[in-house]
Amino acid sequence: MSEHNPFSASRALADAASDGQLTRRPPGIGRLTAIGCICTTLLIFVIPAIADPFSRPTGFLVAATAFIAIIHLRLKNLGYSGWWTLAVLIPFFHPVLGLELLVAPAGYAQHKTLDLPGRLIVVSIIGAILLGSAFVCLT
Repeated sequence: MSEHNPFSASRALADAASDGQLTRRPPGIGRLTAIGCICTTLLIFVIPAIADPFSRPTGFLVAATAFIAIIHLRLKNLGYSGWWTLAVLIPFFHPVLGLELLVAPAGYAQHKTLDLPGRLIVVSIIGAILLGSAFVCLT
């Protein structure tokens, strides 16, 4: 006599868990890793290139290549196609893309919802814009 447990996981769910599909992280790099890589690139390549005029072309070229690679990996983490990396070349779309890379959590292309750190970043950016506008108006 076989008893069926109504609280047991379904066979499809058990197969997905055994294949690692439920625990698999999205490809690419996360929000904090991307911010850390950008800050490291600025410290290693951009700031010394500003100080030394002979290393400027090399430093800026290496930094631009690193920034494009970081953006590509972050877009992969969000669930977008790698072709979206070319959007960096569009002048007015660049700030919008940068804001999305900063606030969106992993897998954002599938669920389109912000997590708590993303919401806090948006609120702090809006607050900084309002505070800066008030300061400019008062002076």
